[in-house]
Amino acid sequence: MPKKPKSGTREKVASTVAPLAENLILELASRGSGRRPIEMRHVARLRKAALSCSKTACLSACDRIASQGIGFDDIADLYVPAVARTLGEDWVDDRISLASTSVGAAMLQWLLGALEQAHLHSDIAVDGPGVLLMVPAGEHHRLGAVLLGQQLRRRGFWVRPMLQARAESSQPPLQRRLNATMISASPATGMQDLRRLVTAARKATAEASPVLIGGTIADLEPGLADRSGADHVATDVQDALRFCQFEDRSGVSLV
Repeated sequence: MPKKPKSGTREKVASTVAPLAENLILELASRGSGRRPIEMRHVARLRKAALSCSKTACLSACDRIASQGIGFDDIADLYVPAVARTLGEDWVDDRISLASTSVGAAMLQWLLGALEQAHLHSDIAVDGPGVLLMVPAGEHHRLGAVLLGQQLRRRGFWVRPMLQARAESSQPPLQRRLNATMISASPATGMQDLRRLVTAARKATAEASPVLIGGTIADLEPGLADRSGADHVATDVQDALRFCQFEDRSGVSLV
């Protein structure tokens, strides 16, 4: 069982709860252009549903929130990360158990997939630029990466997820050209493993596409790009897209 950090040390807390509430995702959520402030009553409703381990309760909570005029994209981008953050904070402060935290995170991850299938599928562009999205093996919670993949798809990207990626694993051949690789990691992944994964990502792509690293490790490891061999360290999705010189398929330039 992971050890809890001592209270009062922000870096230690961040490294513990990182898999539950990726800084990359929370930063993006806080910058939502034109979006209303998060309402904590909706966060509490969704949190209760996630902890109940009931898929029906989670979907009902989303419908209730949507009935208040909040779009399903905002539920995915703003409310799910907010719930994940409260779960991580409550575990660190001994208000809930590790088992409950894991159950809640798993239900949130399932909910993101259900929202994408039910409400976001029409926004996914199968012919958009290809992005390989990797999460290193050993990262137990993949909620942040799942959400990142959805946000990329809604911006017109085709995403190939590898959510338990190992540098030495043989992967099936890719069916299309990939324009970038994004690795979402926390400090739980050692630097040697991360370097190997960056090297494997370069080999997996037919051409010299950029390899980027994001997630909470970006804020906690100085000189990460040089030490890992990556081309860029991104602290939010907009930064990543600008570095790759991608353009939003809705017509908004990100360069």
